[in-house]
Amino acid sequence: MRICVLFFCFLMPLTAWSHQTRPMIADIEIINQKQLRVSLTLNLESFLAGISQQHRDTDDAPQAEYYNTLRRTLPKELEALFLQQKTAMLSQLKLSDNQGRRFPLEYLGILIPDVEDVRLARYSTLQLQSIIPDGVSRLNWQADTRFGDNIVRFYHEDSKNKQAYLLKGGELSPVYPLQGRSTTLAWQDIVKRYIVLGYEHILPKGIDHILFVLGLLLFSLKLAPLLWQVTAFTLAHSVTLGLSIYQVVSLPAYVVEPLIAASILYIGIENLMHQNLHKQRLFLVFAFGLLHGLGFASVLTDLGMPEAHFLTALLSFNVGVELGQLSVIAMAWLLIYHFRSQPQLFRKILVIPASIAISLIAFYWMIERIPWGMIVQFNG
Repeated sequence: MRICVLFFCFLMPLTAWSHQTRPMIADIEIINQKQLRVSLTLNLESFLAGISQQHRDTDDAPQAEYYNTLRRTLPKELEALFLQQKTAMLSQLKLSDNQGRRFPLEYLGILIPDVEDVRLARYSTLQLQSIIPDGVSRLNWQADTRFGDNIVRFYHEDSKNKQAYLLKGGELSPVYPLQGRSTTLAWQDIVKRYIVLGYEHILPKGIDHILFVLGLLLFSLKLAPLLWQVTAFTLAHSVTLGLSIYQVVSLPAYVVEPLIAASILYIGIENLMHQNLHKQRLFLVFAFGLLHGLGFASVLTDLGMPEAHFLTALLSFNVGVELGQLSVIAMAWLLIYHFRSQPQLFRKILVIPASIAISLIAFYWMIERIPWGMIVQFNG
């Protein structure tokens, strides 16, 4: 009974993990090597409320109440609040040459979406510009630690290719030349960085993926069913991760995210109904893996992919995801290992209550992630 209570206490708070913060994206366009156009995509409400990325969920921050008020604020009113902090905000953004000389940033405007589904974060677009001084041939970008991790993407106006870098809070970007080849990180650094990113997407950030893997583990104390399911899941999400990143297949997040929650719900329910592995479950686990791969791809797309080491970054991210999943399985297996000689007790005191908890949480996520505002607008 204690194990059951602990499991519920661990899982129930996770229903609030639907307001996770995402990195700011800075698109820097070079125009005729004389002008810079900067487009920042960010969660403006989170910035104004002072919520940093150390809070993976905005509801966990002390400023959560103010943040939720801002999410209900109309665009014009939110813009007025932003303009009060505009000067201070721009001072925390730095475009400079390789000698550290700063380029002044001029404010052009901000696009704030209308209030729709207040359960979902809205992302505003801040437009800036700057003049490149004569004699400057290389650029750097840096955002203050208040912005947390951010992605910068340099590109020329006549090119669709963007050189992307994921920067930790306050980190200076690699040098980007106005002419010639850009500076890239060594492949060893790419491998290390993207393995860590993949691992962090599972532990601690990927609560929905963790619940899915736990659902697979709870199905049986035997290793063979677990290995078959994990193999099917891994192969499937690896396929769609690669295909999506190479833009062969894609689905919008408002379709993928509710379906991922539905896949967790199904696994939880089936754990209650079946005890023996069957082909239909393997097929469904594979299909669900395809959905989770699309979810991984959306995260990796947001993070940015270095052009010079595109495949290396993709494979490294996938390795990190697999290491995260294996860590979840290993830790959970150690906790349930002593049940190996008591399968009926295992099912009674852990599988059934835990699967019910997983199903309820997944159902809550599924309802929360459905874009009801879009559906109502479509039907209207």
